[in-house]
Amino acid sequence: MDDIPLQSERENNKLRLSCNISNYFPDALTVSWFGKKKGSQELFPVTGNDIYVIQKPQSERGTNYTYKCKACLVLPVPESTEQEMEYICRVGHPSLKEPIQGGTGHVQKYGEKQSFIVHHIQGPQRWQEGEKVTLYGTALYCKKDVQVTWIVTERDGTIREIPDVTKDTEEKLGANDYVTCRKRTDQSDREGLIDITTSLSFTASVSRHKSMSLKCKFVCDGKSSEKLFQYKDLYAKPKRLKPIEFSLLENGEVLCSLSLQQFYPKTMQISWGAGVPPSYDKMESAEEATDSGLTYDLLSKCRFPGWLLRDPDFTVRASWKHEFMSDWESTQLSLRDPGFPWKPVVQNIPLPNLFANNPVTLICQVSNIFPESVTVKWFRREKDGEDLFPVSHSEKYKIPEVTLEKQEDKTFQCRACLTFTPTVSSEHGAEFICRVEHPSLEKPEERRTGPLHIEEPSIEILHADVVMCNHFILAEENTLISAEEQKFIVKDIQGPDKWTQGREVTLYAMASYCPKDIGVIWIIRERDGKVWEICDTPTERGNKPTAPGPRRYVVTRESTDPSDKEGLIHVTSSMRFTPSVSAHSGVSLMCRFVCDGKTEEREFKPRALYAKPKLLEPIKPERCNNEKVKFSLNLGKFYPKDVEISWTSGVGASQKKKKSTDQLQENPNRTFNIQSTCTISQKYFKDPTFKVCVSWKHESMGNPESREFSLQDLADIWRPIVEAIPLHQIVVGRRVTLQYRISGYFPDPLAVSWYKKEKGREELVPITGEGKYKIPDSVTKEMGDRTLT
Repeated sequence: MDDIPLQSERENNKLRLSCNISNYFPDALTVSWFGKKKGSQELFPVTGNDIYVIQKPQSERGTNYTYKCKACLVLPVPESTEQEMEYICRVGHPSLKEPIQGGTGHVQKYGEKQSFIVHHIQGPQRWQEGEKVTLYGTALYCKKDVQVTWIVTERDGTIREIPDVTKDTEEKLGANDYVTCRKRTDQSDREGLIDITTSLSFTASVSRHKSMSLKCKFVCDGKSSEKLFQYKDLYAKPKRLKPIEFSLLENGEVLCSLSLQQFYPKTMQISWGAGVPPSYDKMESAEEATDSGLTYDLLSKCRFPGWLLRDPDFTVRASWKHEFMSDWESTQLSLRDPGFPWKPVVQNIPLPNLFANNPVTLICQVSNIFPESVTVKWFRREKDGEDLFPVSHSEKYKIPEVTLEKQEDKTFQCRACLTFTPTVSSEHGAEFICRVEHPSLEKPEERRTGPLHIEEPSIEILHADVVMCNHFILAEENTLISAEEQKFIVKDIQGPDKWTQGREVTLYAMASYCPKDIGVIWIIRERDGKVWEICDTPTERGNKPTAPGPRRYVVTRESTDPSDKEGLIHVTSSMRFTPSVSAHSGVSLMCRFVCDGKTEEREFKPRALYAKPKLLEPIKPERCNNEKVKFSLNLGKFYPKDVEISWTSGVGASQKKKKSTDQLQENPNRTFNIQSTCTISQKYFKDPTFKVCVSWKHESMGNPESREFSLQDLADIWRPIVEAIPLHQIVVGRRVTLQYRISGYFPDPLAVSWYKKEKGREELVPITGEGKYKIPDSVTKEMGDRTLT
């Protein structure tokens, strides 16, 4: 039901009340009229007689196949205040539990010396958080000195009184962004009196406007009259700030979570589906809604068997519909999407000392595996060759079966090993490749050893009094020491020397010709002085972390291989952890080998520690008051602090560099945030091909990232806002002007067309502005924010 406007037919001193009713089906509507005397709450039925004429509603079918009609009541204009009454139109329909109704307010008399008449406030009955609301107040037969005040009582009891201003004056910004304006002033059909329309605009907010009170007060000739407006619905649409999240349960199931925030009211529908698109099987879910003050947050969870992820096309889809959303919205996650959390992490292959005719084991460590369907293969590339040849288990190449080990985070890890005895003639210059395949990978991940360097027995000077060969040590008197007495050889720690925050690192320490009782200790001195000492023993594979939380150091005895000297072995030990800037900037790492009272240590320091910059929020253009558009780029959580940000603008390939203002901030965890702003004159956007581009590059990034904006991307800040300015009254035989206010747009020109729809028809007929209908040229005005109205 629409509001019931007052329309008078002055020829026979009659008043016709009409109410538009729409969107009903089937065509089974009942309409009743009631009257209520001034000062009374009792309703009496209005029936057709000599005083009242009730026109039977005629249903018409609309474009969406629902029905609409107009209910009309004709009555004499009141001649005294005693005859003033309120009239109510009540509508019943099978789709309604209770009838709905609308009223006129008191219908006042129309005498020569009558007081001014105030109509009901008109405007939208549904308000959405963050969107502009415009309400209109109309009064008839006012003197020119009429004063209008809008009175807003907000949720917390704060009262705002905002007087309106004339149309010729700039719109007035009241307290807390309430804007008033005298929209139109017309001469009435009474000499010396005017009809006026005033407006109040503001941005709807649940926190301010829930349970609010709003009035429009007119004061004229010492008398005042006010109308109260009450919206029907105030709502905030849900925000999805994060994608679907997956986590693993003990029983191998996957838990899916979707978080929706800041919506109102509480009612929400959630639907989950899983399968291979376009076919989805419905999944049961559980929802938990929490009151976050004035709005609500919701967490929805469902689960499915983890083995379903073996299909790379398997997709989980979540859909939601708030009671004030016109349609469902959805998001989905599949194995190949960037947000899938369990893509295998493949470490570099550590290279031990390679001696001719000494067995060696190459190890490729793979972690963060789920589901378990991972395939690891070895390949060999010949010296100076390009082709890769598969390496299979044989008498020469020993490839044990890959065993998956479940980790504390319920993912799996494995070690792919390749053991062989190298010779100079066969393996020198050759390269071995480990290839990992998994459903979540678009293409396999590979790690390479690089060309192998196989050492023949040779002599090198260790220090002033000791000379070493692969099989003997020469003392300073050039006497030989037997191999049984020789000192073990410790190689430098191997592993990535550039670390990225959040990406797991594995370091390897290797020693050759060691006794079987050799002890291995990893020593970590973190930035804050905290020291960790973790022993590696051959009997346990170090699956127990040293501490909960981010500081998890896991030490593992990766391999123990016999050497070519009886009783001596080659040992490989590893330590894996996830680096963070707060703990590991300036970290010192050491691996200590101890046997027979002798100690050998190797130190490792990363060359660089990175944290990749994250885009904290979408880049949103913002209109400034100085004919400029401000673009803001917010990057966060990166390390080190040096980041290159470049802004350009122009048409086509002709891009010019623009100046920007950058503000750098250090976070408590030693990472950095930066805000880069660039302002562009809005005049350039008159050209739809004009573009603004921002790019950023950090040491942690392989390639720069960028964003680009054109006029189409600025639609949200320069989109035309169309408002119908209400009519004061429509009098038969009297000229009427229909007006629409179009504001907030840029640039010009604006195309406006008028159409007419005949009663009972759906097609639109263009109005050319000739004959009966006059269409004057639109008047364009530049506003204070440089947009056009």
